[in-house]
Amino acid sequence: AQSLAVRVLRPQRWSDEEYVNHAFRLCLARRPTSAERQRLLQYLDVQQKLLAADADSVKAILGSWADEKLNATRQAAWTNLCSVLLNLHEFITRD
Repeated sequence: AQSLAVRVLRPQRWSDEEYVNHAFRLCLARRPTSAERQRLLQYLDVQQKLLAADADSVKAILGSWADEKLNATRQAAWTNLCSVLLNLHEFITRD
């Protein structure tokens, strides 16, 4: 999730909606529905607000993946969002 968040945030001039679309395509090879996109944007907003007040959690989430070119709180929130995507039933290959 940490590496995926850095990869998603590399094109640094996009809106959050465009970043969500990009992350979704990387993980699931499709665009999110408008309901999926809205839900992820709400989750991202909550994560950013929670993490803005908790620097220790930001450090724990990022570990050695902190990228000095990115805002740490934003990167941590995106790491959490990427973790959600990576844990979707649709993402996980099951035999």
